[in-house]
Amino acid sequence: MNLRRLFGYPQIETGAILDTVEAIEQAPRHELFCGGEPTTPPDWKKYLPKFRNQGSSWWCTAFANTDIASAFEKKETGKSILFSPYELFYRTGGQLFGNTLLNAANGICESVVPEEYKPTPVPNTWGQAVYDKYKAEAKVSDWILEQGKKYRAKSRAVVNTDPESLIAALSVSPLSIAIPISKGYWDKVAPKTGKKVSIHNVVLTGVTDKGWEIKDSLQGYPNFDGYHILAPDYEILFAVSFIDLPDDWQGIQAQAKQDEFKGALEHYGRRRSMRAEIDASIILTRALEINYSLKGVMGKEWTIAINAFAYGGYTLQDLLNHYTSIKRGKGKIFDLNKVKP
Repeated sequence: MNLRRLFGYPQIETGAILDTVEAIEQAPRHELFCGGEPTTPPDWKKYLPKFRNQGSSWWCTAFANTDIASAFEKKETGKSILFSPYELFYRTGGQLFGNTLLNAANGICESVVPEEYKPTPVPNTWGQAVYDKYKAEAKVSDWILEQGKKYRAKSRAVVNTDPESLIAALSVSPLSIAIPISKGYWDKVAPKTGKKVSIHNVVLTGVTDKGWEIKDSLQGYPNFDGYHILAPDYEILFAVSFIDLPDDWQGIQAQAKQDEFKGALEHYGRRRSMRAEIDASIILTRALEINYSLKGVMGKEWTIAINAFAYGGYTLQDLLNHYTSIKRGKGKIFDLNKVKP
């Protein structure tokens, strides 16, 4: 793909598809399992492999996640191993228009196939015929998948996209993040996005005095080494960390939510109305189609948001303002455990 098109064409595709609210809601949350004080993140750049160009493929989710798997292997064993984005993309249900972050993250928690077993082609063009051709050739044997299990990543968890949560999560792993890209993306420091033209998956490696440091798989300019800086206020839509989770993480998560939002989850003491909840769900879903950058943070509290709207006296604008404030790292506006004053 010639990324110079970013400067002259309105529509650019990279291959990432933003995960659904329902998928995000079902994933474990990073902040429930961190424990202790945030530590200084490792220099993930020294563990990540050299830049690999995804070409015209729409495999950015697979390139980002195999890079993360390589970083873990280098950090834990000192060995530099490349893994196959090609194999990962098709094994995890990649489609013509890309894949989701969670699909790819789940895939590297199951098996990561070394590049030597399934070399990654770099297509010069992309379309249905190219997609079908590579799909037919991507499958590997059960024996190869078994070999890849020893390189599996730790369990994955969703991370809130406020700066404090991202920095804390970086102490555990590089992060797989979804970002919008538009004109200006290849500036020395990419500015906060204006009109969003595509969703892209990259690896968040750290923070510099200029902003967020990422590793990309798109060729930005000649001699590009893969590393790029996003402005401090650049919009990060969705983030995934790779950590060890306790076996009972679902129970821990449910109990933490129950403790924090007892009033909301009990419908603020009011008689339950399924009609009111369905109506609230429809309205909030439509609002998120417009304000999709809030999917990650509101998705975590989807049931609470529905109850707050249906029973708690909170308006749609109240909830949009509340979750926008959280996403920007400015804290909560309302205590959704209580009826709106």
